Amino acid sequence: VLANAAGFATFVLWLAWGALYPHFLPATFGGRMNVRPVATRIYTSAILRLMEQLEVHALSHITGGGFTENIPRILPEGVAAKIDLDSWQLPPIFQWLQEQGNIEQTELYRTFNCGVGMIICVSAEKTQEALDSLHESEEHAWIIGSIVSAQPDTAQVIMSHSRDAC
Repeated sequence: VLANAAGFATFVLWLAWGALYPHFLPATFGGRMNVRPVATRIYTSAILRLMEQLEVHALSHITGGGFTENIPRILPEGVAAKIDLDSWQLPPIFQWLQEQGNIEQTELYRTFNCGVGMIICVSAEKTQEALDSLHESEEHAWIIGSIVSAQPDTAQVIMSHSRDAC
């Protein structure tokens, strides 16, 4: 049993070492891995600035538990977050992990953040103002979805492609 997404990713990397080896061990590095960790993104100042400008209804840090476990913690009963999977491009590392680890899409979005670190809920009327504020803080922000009515016994996170609605 793996405790978190990092453990799961490490397990997939270990399973796929043969596929990874030629990409990350060039001779110029003397056989050492050419992989650099990415620093954790800190959103505090951008979010505090945003909260000074407009009402933020909820925040969801997409960490271990991905979308399906973190987002429901901020939603009241009777609503769901409808996430548009076409609103951003899944980063290549998650595509690779999915392929090499044979990870189903639902498991991928339950385990990893898939390139989305934070979800901020604001009123529809304040969306552009929120985006402008976050962009001024040099954050990459976009509309990822909406809050919709839902039956109390249904999933609070609906993952779908916008093209599916056509």
